[in-house]
Amino acid sequence: MTDKKREPMDIGFSVFNGHCNNAFDRVRVALDEFAPSYMERVDEVSKKGGGIMAIFDEEPSPETAAYAALIAFVVNGHAGEASDDDSDKLPDVLVRCDNCEWTGTEAQIEVTYGMVPDLAERTAPGEIIPSGECPECGCLAHPVVNAATDWKEPEAAGDAKA
Repeated sequence: MTDKKREPMDIGFSVFNGHCNNAFDRVRVALDEFAPSYMERVDEVSKKGGGIMAIFDEEPSPETAAYAALIAFVVNGHAGEASDDDSDKLPDVLVRCDNCEWTGTEAQIEVTYGMVPDLAERTAPGEIIPSGECPECGCLAHPVVNAATDWKEPEAAGDAKA
């Protein structure tokens, strides 16, 4: 088995390469369904500036920042299609709920990759896109950025707090 790891692309380079993993189409479909005003704003800026890279020519807005983050997420392979071949399977991502401090893995939640209902109202500009909702309290569960400081061992099923 060969190691297929590569450095992830930064946000600007990801948007420039939005054709990778069909990111442009996949993010458009998701935003059209969950946050149509975001996609409308991105289209407006893109049309006015002569192309999608125009979103970086002005002060970031929640709409353009969310769009760019989602494109980077898909381009970098974090929303890949299921495959029978596990050779390109991403490692299980650690997630944490900031509300109840539940920790676990994406395998333990319904992963929505940022397509959470009312995402715009539940997140702040610059916030990491959540993996989904916490199975304990329903709040947002985010990928753990620094496992050394943000991770704690998940509780065993029988050890849950009463």
